[in-house]
Amino acid sequence: MVATNETSVMGKWGREVEFGEIQALETPKKLGNRHYPINFDSQVEVIDRSIRTWDWRAINWKYYLDNEDQKMLCTWTMSHPNVEYRKNHTIAGFGVFSTNQKVATIVGTGDRCWLCSNGMYTADHIYRRKSTENALEDIRNNLWDMMGDLVTVSKKITDDWSRWDNHDLSSKTEVSDLLIEAADRNVINWRDIPHVRKHWLEPEHQEFKGRNLANFVQAFTSHQRTKSPFSMTSFSTNLHRFINNRVYGGDEVEVLNSGRNG
Repeated sequence: MVATNETSVMGKWGREVEFGEIQALETPKKLGNRHYPINFDSQVEVIDRSIRTWDWRAINWKYYLDNEDQKMLCTWTMSHPNVEYRKNHTIAGFGVFSTNQKVATIVGTGDRCWLCSNGMYTADHIYRRKSTENALEDIRNNLWDMMGDLVTVSKKITDDWSRWDNHDLSSKTEVSDLLIEAADRNVINWRDIPHVRKHWLEPEHQEFKGRNLANFVQAFTSHQRTKSPFSMTSFSTNLHRFINNRVYGGDEVEVLNSGRNG
């Protein structure tokens, strides 16, 4: 799992603007009988209201427009009164919108959100919708469901990290066994073992130096960050499932949806 405070944005998405500039844009024109373009500010307001429906709070909004003002990216972070987070960790989100039919509306949330200007994206929970009739209502309804489920999933993930923090892993034999079995079950490949082991023996951050299961998971994710970020969601899901099945005999994490577009 990657601890992140914001969605990681790669590539050139255009200029960063204030929300007032988004509101001042002209009403987009229809491009065909089945095209129903939606004002960017309307989509942002629907997302914000949907997030608040389940007592989430969206903050740290950022907005980016392309040169033609026909494509927008927005990012935000979220908090919830009933979900406690580890230090430097929160839930992030992003939205991609266009008025020219070049991309569909995409909304992603979770603690692992990445997107690139080449069209690739990944997140724990993804919703995608074309700009056709009733699109705004569908976006609203699906986000309501997403936010409701996200409370349960976020609490489960936080509980797991707390459990891992309290699981002693000072046994060198147990560490070796876990590394070998992780490769045997294709969580990592065999060539990754010495790199993960190096991160375990020489942690990159002071808070990773404890000898518990959480620090062991961080050794895996430290190495994984040297690879493509767009594989992080599936990797983290597999790692989470492996740890809970191997150490605790089950209790897998639930993942609502994850997407990749390229």
